[in-house]
Amino acid sequence: MAQALNRRIEAAGRTSAKIKRGTPLYEQIYDALWILIFDGEISAGQRLSDREWALRLSTSRTPAREAMRQMARDGILVALENGGYQVRNADPEGLAQLYRCRAPLAALAACDTTRIGDEKLFKQIKGVVENTRKAVATRDANGALKLNSKFHSLVVENCGNPYLVITMSNLERLILFYRITLLKTSGENRGHNDEYFEHLVRGNKRQLQIANAMIKGNAQQAGSLMEQHLLASAEDMARLLKTDGL
Repeated sequence: MAQALNRRIEAAGRTSAKIKRGTPLYEQIYDALWILIFDGEISAGQRLSDREWALRLSTSRTPAREAMRQMARDGILVALENGGYQVRNADPEGLAQLYRCRAPLAALAACDTTRIGDEKLFKQIKGVVENTRKAVATRDANGALKLNSKFHSLVVENCGNPYLVITMSNLERLILFYRITLLKTSGENRGHNDEYFEHLVRGNKRQLQIANAMIKGNAQQAGSLMEQHLLASAEDMARLLKTDGL
């Protein structure tokens, strides 16, 4: 099982999740479990135990337990009274709380990136927005999801504030968890799927406004538009989650 997870991690192409020599075992298990959540092999609401995963990964319980404790601190796992953990449900209330934290921080990142960024970066950001438009037009949901993550990564990682980058990175896994859960449920419901793509179209238009503000060097406007964009996205996503009764 451990070798299979190594291959899965390598195939996923996520640098932060690759098995490395000298990396503590609990960190490798932590990354592996997150990848399985992102891949949909561990679902929202599913129960996990350190004993079970220690057996699956051919390790002792100690690193598996520490990995799950860290995931509980991240907010993705919820400790159960009778022992073990449960993957957080993708509920509308939790999503709203998460985005209320994210929106002002992302606004600050957009503002700062606009102030210190250059023309090459802004063109790259706008190019990602255009590629997202094409992905949405062809109903490539997975492609649109990856491009959306790239858009926000470019904005945050170039803000020049390492503390903001660290803080935002701590939210990104949970945000991706909600978006992947929503994407999965949308694919299972055709009517819901149409609503999901309408949501993507609206979000893409707002991202274009943000990119244009950055190109013009209007930092305050870029920040304001980013906050509005994320709060509007949260409303859309919460409505879709309520439709599914998650």
